[in-house]
Amino acid sequence: MNAEHFALFGIQQCSWDEIAKLLAACFLGGVLGLERELTKHPAGLRTHILVSLGSAAVMLMAFHLMRTLDVTVKFDPGRAIQGVITGMGFIGAGAIMKEGASIHGITTAASLWVAATVGMMVGSGAYGLAVFCTLLATVTMVFSPRTIIKHHDESSGVNTQPKP
Repeated sequence: MNAEHFALFGIQQCSWDEIAKLLAACFLGGVLGLERELTKHPAGLRTHILVSLGSAAVMLMAFHLMRTLDVTVKFDPGRAIQGVITGMGFIGAGAIMKEGASIHGITTAASLWVAATVGMMVGSGAYGLAVFCTLLATVTMVFSPRTIIKHHDESSGVNTQPKP
C-alpha cells in the first residue's frame, strides 16, 4: 500500500483524494439537505446526500475513464455532466406535486439539482466552487422568504403559492 492509492476490498485501487471527494460531497449534500429535513420536506438529508454523492461518483468515474482509456478513444466528461443533469430533471419532476390549485416541491427540486451540481463540482476537484455554491444555496433556502407575493396564473387559474 503506497501513500496515494490503496485497494478497496481488493477490488481496485482508489486514491485518498477520491475518497476525500466522496466524503466532501456527502458533507456538502448534507448541508443542503439539512434545511429541507428541518422544514419537514420529503426530500431531506438522506436524499440530498445521496444525490451529491452519486454525482461526485459519476464525475470521478468520468475522470477515471479519461485516465485509463486508450489515448485513441476520445472521452468527453461533459457527457457525464449532461447525464447527471438529465437524471436530475426526472427526479426533480417527481418532487414537484400539484394539489388542487397549488404547486409544491419546486424548491426541493431545485435544491436537489444544486446538490447534484455540488457533487459534480467536488468530483471534478472544484472544492472552492462547491463550498461557495453550498453556502449560497443554504443561505437562500434558510433566509429568503417562502413567497414574497401571491403567485396566480390568471390564464390557467393555478395558484403557485406554497402552503404555509
